[in-house]
Amino acid sequence: MNVLSRLRQRVVRPSAADFDAWLAKSTYLFGGLPIPLQMAESDVVISGGKQTGKSTGMKAQMCSQIDAKIASNQPFNMHAYTSKVDDFYPLLKGLYEPLGVKVIATNPMMQESWAWDGAGTLTDPVRIDELVNVVVKKEAHDASPYFKNAARLIFRAVIQSLAATHPGLWTMRHVVNCLKSVELTAQVLGRYAPTRHVASLLAEDQGVAGANLRTTILLEVAALELVASLIDGTPDDRRFSVEEAANTAGVIWVWGSDPRFNTLIEPWNAVQLELIGHEWLVRGDVGVETLLYLDEFPQLSAGGGQKLSIITKILEFGRSSRVRTTLAVQTPAQVVAVYGEREADTLLGQCHCMQIYKHSDEFGRKYWADRLGRERGFEKKRSYSRQTGGGYTGGSSPTWTSSWSETENVNIERFDLERVTPSDIGDLPVGNWRQGMYGYASIPLSRRLDPVTGVPKPLTWRFHLDPEWIARYVPKPGEFRPYARSLKPSAAFTLPPLHDWEYGFLELTRPGLDAGRRVDIRDFEDG
Repeated sequence: MNVLSRLRQRVVRPSAADFDAWLAKSTYLFGGLPIPLQMAESDVVISGGKQTGKSTGMKAQMCSQIDAKIASNQPFNMHAYTSKVDDFYPLLKGLYEPLGVKVIATNPMMQESWAWDGAGTLTDPVRIDELVNVVVKKEAHDASPYFKNAARLIFRAVIQSLAATHPGLWTMRHVVNCLKSVELTAQVLGRYAPTRHVASLLAEDQGVAGANLRTTILLEVAALELVASLIDGTPDDRRFSVEEAANTAGVIWVWGSDPRFNTLIEPWNAVQLELIGHEWLVRGDVGVETLLYLDEFPQLSAGGGQKLSIITKILEFGRSSRVRTTLAVQTPAQVVAVYGEREADTLLGQCHCMQIYKHSDEFGRKYWADRLGRERGFEKKRSYSRQTGGGYTGGSSPTWTSSWSETENVNIERFDLERVTPSDIGDLPVGNWRQGMYGYASIPLSRRLDPVTGVPKPLTWRFHLDPEWIARYVPKPGEFRPYARSLKPSAAFTLPPLHDWEYGFLELTRPGLDAGRRVDIRDFEDG
């Protein structure tokens, strides 16, 4: 018996169960195929129009990644954003809470939602600015930027003063109530030296400019007032800090929205994700991998009318902090509308793994055809020609003659072709549960080497998620309470005023007790 035969006898072939266990730990689903988990280090973009299968492919990838982390006992957390109600939250809660993974909703409209503890995070001017710039938005074409700039300065100073005099004890309700009253705002600003000078903006001798400024403050704080009222009643055991949300393992955070109030909720989501993203950028490798899934990604920015700059930074630098990002868009044109062409191209270009479903818009078809690249090489082109002839001579001795000739030419020509044409992407069918979903997928590495350069080539394939595959790999939520029956009562939409005891706690004088007294900056001068 030779050595090879003896080695073959010693090989222990794994059972089907062992292979399935290895597959669950080492791969995740992407474009209908199990691919190595190491490919998750490359960020993903999933793009497709309505009713194309984009969400189905995203859920299959999401759940298979979570399953792989649990099966391999790797510490992880997850942050998933969706603008659709009754989508991620009931699915993830039903699947993973029985396995010991906590699933948290942050949508302030929901009764069981958790709330960000702003007092524990907004402790310095840099972090305060993140909130202020989201609530009081900068407009590039504002003809009179003075009033918004001044409103931002006052808003920032009020939080800065409360954070200094009552660290960890103030709430967003306190901030909003103070900003709604000129007297309270002046008191808060005047008692803290670094903000005292800002009170001069509210002096009555400012005339019409002062009145316009006070109006601007009331208008800009209106959006925050609703959020502050919704989160004010959240119990302490359902409040979280930025550091906890960024780094705690074994938790899935679902950042939801409400299509009726997206212009109010999305900016609140944006500022929280902005601050959490900053924590990811500086944390390094803490032993926890973060899975970041943003469905309908442009909505998170467009709801607030501005781009979410932290996402670009996470895509550029998040890999070293073990943050793995998956973005879903209906078309790249949505991202261009929010970020501009160059920054949108930079943002999407950081995502090296792609799932592409049907696009009906010309920009989307051309963009993805270009991103999927071109196939280059040489091919032989053959041409053939054949000539035949003949003749006949009659008479007593008839004769027949025939002749033929055959020519073959071989030319070696270079080809440079699109791997997938724009029309291929536009001709994909829409998806449904009866016939499945179709698309193209691409990953940046494979074992195929370019014969000329020896460089690994990307792998691109067309996939079909047939109904049997979907039934096996795309879970559905079980019994759950619908979003419409999970909302807070209408009373939660009204911001309660400061209570009598809170004036004493915050060391403030109730407005109107000194009726007729003018706000004067000299009241707050030293000595």
